[in-house]
Amino acid sequence: MKSKNTFSEESRTIPDIIHSNVDRRTGEPSGHPERTTFEPFEKFGDPLSRAYEPGLAKWDPLDEPPEEFSNEGPIRGSRFRSVDSARIQGTKDPLVDVLADEIGLDVSAALDSIKGVGTTAIADLTAKFGTDALGTYLPYHNFGLSQRTPWGIYLFLEQLLFWSVRLADQAVALRIRLSNTDAATLAFYSVFRHELFHFHVERFAVREEVIQRKPIYLPYVHNVFSQIPPGEDWLEECLAQACVIESSLVDLRVECRRGPMRKLLRHEFRTFGPGYRDFECIKYGGAQPAHKILGAQIATGRATPAFSVTEFATPKRLYSEPSTSVPGYLLYNQSFVTRFQLAMPKARKWKAFADANGIAFVGPGPGDHEVWAFGKQKFQINYRGDELDRASVKAVGKLLDSSLSITVNAIRQGRAIRRPDYTSKLSAIAQ
Repeated sequence: MKSKNTFSEESRTIPDIIHSNVDRRTGEPSGHPERTTFEPFEKFGDPLSRAYEPGLAKWDPLDEPPEEFSNEGPIRGSRFRSVDSARIQGTKDPLVDVLADEIGLDVSAALDSIKGVGTTAIADLTAKFGTDALGTYLPYHNFGLSQRTPWGIYLFLEQLLFWSVRLADQAVALRIRLSNTDAATLAFYSVFRHELFHFHVERFAVREEVIQRKPIYLPYVHNVFSQIPPGEDWLEECLAQACVIESSLVDLRVECRRGPMRKLLRHEFRTFGPGYRDFECIKYGGAQPAHKILGAQIATGRATPAFSVTEFATPKRLYSEPSTSVPGYLLYNQSFVTRFQLAMPKARKWKAFADANGIAFVGPGPGDHEVWAFGKQKFQINYRGDELDRASVKAVGKLLDSSLSITVNAIRQGRAIRRPDYTSKLSAIAQ
């Protein structure tokens, strides 16, 4: 067994390997690298306000925000919430339920309101920024020590919802069956899977840093990723898109047949900017050999390495390892989310729901609370006017192992909780 001082010399080089204030997107030193990274979020603005509330006073996200807005997060006047990556990758809950639980957003209401609004703006944005118009990955080599802007995957909520409306419209044009909520799920998990590939690239580089005992990731970023102009040679972005199209993570969560869904993604990705639209990697003979070349680019820090790595030594192979440790953040304007808060069910609907789910009334509780029981478990119900209290509904959902959105809908209909079953689709993917 080696002594505790064995690796003392190597440990002194860790800050040099891990931390840098160089912007991954430009390769240039910057005190605020997130300015470039979050440019698409800033430029998108608020199409909904322009369309429906022309008289609404607007504020620039770089100005001091109004008093009612929090000033937390990488962009002043915005809000960003932590999203448990286990909820994103490991949950079987539909996206509408995850967002209802996390931020109280009624996705269906939001999609109904924004339909036909801002689809041109989002198309222009993806044509310029590609998938980075919808989310981004901040590597821990650059942001691992950042207190203000933590490393991880960032998803831009408004852009994703507007893009999902565009996807739904494209599906209609292609005669593909895809509901509005499934289009939102497709948009959300497609971008998440794209950014997850960037995480796998960085993790692949870290493995090489351990093996070679020298910096690998930052030289690759400076000499390869940042030097190659957007196009068919920009392999990291090309292959991130290719991974989305073939992703079982995306396929599992969207109620759409695999073939039509991939047809839709290919059709839409071809409208994206250079690099993002070159997911077929034709110049390199397809995605599979391109993955091998990318692995060699990372390992050597050269755009034209003299060799290709083997199939089993590529960044995409790291997807087989658990990736739930990567932090996830949802970036959004508070004014957008407050427009579409999930309404709580009426109090008069509670009794029918309770009877359908075997919940019994025990008696009055403190104040205006009521005590109910599910089996041996007692809990309290409270009301706000003629509606159930949000905290009460969440408590009931937790007790019944159900999400907030599913619980709300079940109470409104006075029926037993029925959760979506993904087992059959998971089996089909495994085959």
